[in-house]
Amino acid sequence: MRVVVTTEYRYAVTPDGRVWTSHTHGYDIWRRYLSAFDEVRVVARVAPQPRVPETALRVDGPGVTVHPVPHYVGPQQYLRQRVPIGRAMATAAGRDDAVILRVPSALGSLLAGVRRRHGLPYALEVVGDPYDVLAPGVVRHPLRPLLRQRFATRLRRECGSAVAVSYVTADYLQARYPAAPHAPTVNVSSIDLPPEAFAAAPRAVRADAGGARTLISIGTLDQLYKGVDTLVEAVARLAELDAALKWPNDLLIGDAKCAGILAEAVPGPTPEQPSAIVLGIGLNVTLRADELPANPTGLPATSLQLAGAAATDRDPLLRALLRSVADWYDRWRCAGGDAVASGLREAYVAACATVGRSVRVLLPGGQEVTGTATGVDADGRLLVDTPAGPRTLAAGDVLHLR
Repeated sequence: MRVVVTTEYRYAVTPDGRVWTSHTHGYDIWRRYLSAFDEVRVVARVAPQPRVPETALRVDGPGVTVHPVPHYVGPQQYLRQRVPIGRAMATAAGRDDAVILRVPSALGSLLAGVRRRHGLPYALEVVGDPYDVLAPGVVRHPLRPLLRQRFATRLRRECGSAVAVSYVTADYLQARYPAAPHAPTVNVSSIDLPPEAFAAAPRAVRADAGGARTLISIGTLDQLYKGVDTLVEAVARLAELDAALKWPNDLLIGDAKCAGILAEAVPGPTPEQPSAIVLGIGLNVTLRADELPANPTGLPATSLQLAGAAATDRDPLLRALLRSVADWYDRWRCAGGDAVASGLREAYVAACATVGRSVRVLLPGGQEVTGTATGVDADGRLLVDTPAGPRTLAAGDVLHLR
């Protein structure tokens, strides 16, 4: 008998017809089903690739094939591809196939609907909770509350209609998404661990032991409902110091520069397509005093380590930085590029040490402007009161005057 299994992992197919994944769900995962079935068909989104992706794993192999669904990412691409996706799901499983749907999943729900319409059975592997995935603070989307209720209701209906259900929790998911009274259930977490992951005996840990500590969290920054982003930010905050911004793009600790940003516009491929902005961010993390550049932009330099940061591990710092950039970009984009409506201008002004200071601004043409910085407008320009009247400056090197 053949088993048909759905997955939300996205795969790549090369011109020779072989299927690849950049994740861990390769052939070894799917061949486990061969212990009970003669053949495995994996239903997944597949995109053509001209060559094998770097560090990719093979998905198909002896006894395992892939039923391709048109590739899409996000709801907009899904809607554009809805008709061919529906056709692919209608032919994903035959009447005599056993069907196991890994849910929550858009593909799993589509195939569940096909099976119900034809009066055919299916089983489920419940591997997540849409109610948690779409919880407040995890996803920022205007339809998040509606989608949260809709997807949770759909999963409850699917569990109630399944002939058998496997859960990855002991009782949490079972309580929220119960199976039908007659359906057999089991709780199991299907994780593959290499032999070296197992210890011969429990490790003894002394609470008063000195030295560094290693904190391990298993999660993904793609799905934040397990709180891994909170952990990353908490670790990064160990490095927090009294920092401020100097207009337009310097980060100061005290009166010394610790980081800077450069932005460059890159034209679109055609005149009709918008330009892209490339950001370069430099942060001095562990530079020693003899490694610092000499007075960048007229300021002494420093690093997090020299400034006394408690944590200087680049990995959590980088992750927290990228998460913050992504968060503010998402707010700005959702506000239609409005820096005021997104809260970006307010946050910048609150952290800007230039505002309220006496400044001398060296303009690109060689002129100078001296006065008091009074604010930053919605376009990021510096507002300066000068003896000759107010000025609005879009570019320049600022010197803070004492």
